[in-house]
Amino acid sequence: MKDDDKVISLAKKREEQQRSFGQERDERIKELSELGFSIERATAIADEVALCDWLVFQAVMIADRWDLDREAVPRLVEMMRRLPCLKPEGNGHE
Repeated sequence: MKDDDKVISLAKKREEQQRSFGQERDERIKELSELGFSIERATAIADEVALCDWLVFQAVMIADRWDLDREAVPRLVEMMRRLPCLKPEGNGHE
């Protein structure tokens, strides 16, 4: 095996690690619909799961940036979830 055979394409590696949030959302909606949820309810649940996923991702990034213990992540998520701009009823600017 030559060294050339071990060359890693950074673009390919990045593509493997990237997530398709739209596809994940569609899959969740489909699964929930198959479980008997209405399309409206399935969509609402899928959107809530996506928001929670995003909040956890952001909390991990904050914890890493500020060199916080990973045990801080749930508390950060809880704090962010309470932000008025993340409430489903509005954008916090009413």
